[in-house]
Amino acid sequence: LKTIASLCTVLGQPVRLFNIRTHKGPFGVQATDMRMLRLLRQVCNGTLAASEGQTSVTFLPGELQCGRFTAEAGRFG
Repeated sequence: LKTIASLCTVLGQPVRLFNIRTHKGPFGVQATDMRMLRLLRQVCNGTLAASEGQTSVTFLPGELQCGRFTAEAGRFG
């Protein structure tokens, strides 16, 4: 999930993902995924439709922004 979203940010391509972790626990989008998605949204001024535990994500990257960006590190796994 994180790799796909990163590539979409750089390439400026929207992505919609379904059935995220539906066959094994923990199910859906995890906290580490959300931290990365929020950071990518900030970097490109994009649009994100996702929340922790959901099994689908829609990410529409915008134009890459320059500047400083921060995110809570937590446990990126």
